[in-house]
Amino acid sequence: MARPRKQRSGLPSYCYRDRRNGAYYMMVPAPGGKLTRRTYGADLHRMLDEWARTWGATVIQGDTVAVALDAYLGQIAQRRHRGEIQESTEKDYRKHVDKLRQVFGAVRLVDVDVPMLVRWRDVRAAQSPTQFNLERTNLLEAFKVAVERGMVPSNPVAQLGRAVTRPRDRYASDEDVNILLQYASRPVQAAIMLAVSTGLRQGDILTLKLADFDDTGLTIKPNKTKGKTRKALHFPWSPGMRLACELAATKVAGIGGHWLRRRDGQPYTSDGFRTLWHKAMTKALAAHSHLARFTFHDLRAKAGTDGEDWQLLGHLDQKTHSRVYDRKPKVVKPAR
Repeated sequence: MARPRKQRSGLPSYCYRDRRNGAYYMMVPAPGGKLTRRTYGADLHRMLDEWARTWGATVIQGDTVAVALDAYLGQIAQRRHRGEIQESTEKDYRKHVDKLRQVFGAVRLVDVDVPMLVRWRDVRAAQSPTQFNLERTNLLEAFKVAVERGMVPSNPVAQLGRAVTRPRDRYASDEDVNILLQYASRPVQAAIMLAVSTGLRQGDILTLKLADFDDTGLTIKPNKTKGKTRKALHFPWSPGMRLACELAATKVAGIGGHWLRRRDGQPYTSDGFRTLWHKAMTKALAAHSHLARFTFHDLRAKAGTDGEDWQLLGHLDQKTHSRVYDRKPKVVKPAR
């Protein structure tokens, strides 16, 4: 068993990141019963994939929750390699795992029971019901891995209910969006116009390719739902989409053919784009006291609310659209 970490990194045991140059490395078995360092540079996914083959199968009865979380991270890395999830999704999973490691890392798997989990839910859900549900899902999947490998006979997390959450009701009006556009950079303006026109998520917009556009419009398989619906969405050209493309146009050649790209031709990362969004929103809030903060994802709800077709957002049924994304007041007829 590896020694306890001095700093929590969200990485499995034996995996580290060099603080000097940011390179990932893993300690692997060497002749003589020693460990040697194997470096992977910036290729986190290859390191996690090799960790799953090197250390992922060394679990034994009586191991702690941290070991199951490590094995779960290995499976997440493999899913990323197969293209089942995006890099940003994998990063979010690792953040949730890091939170779980702080609470359950040193606890033996066989000692985790429903009363213990309920006590955790009472505390964590009081802080943030949404974050609790996300962390619960990751813990559930980690225990599934533990059950598959014979580390525990059953999954106690399956008996733990989710926290009740309320869908967001913030509706960004045309006035709100126009105010923000005044303080946003051109890439953010382009993303905003495409989002309010099509309802695409931030992750889908950042991974769009120029080849996804043609003379008839935009065709895309949203990353979050392509494994469920297996159908692409086609958006015929609209004035909002054309304006978005004009704003995104640049003389810099894109690396990989991305629709939205930085000055060096590289695509925007999720963190980088969030920084630009946060800067624009901060300036808009400072200049307009009546403006209430809204998120980029609220633009998806705006498109779903303003649009005439509930299938615009790619949902399988109208209930999800009505419950989460239709945010305008319902118009009712007075009794008299």
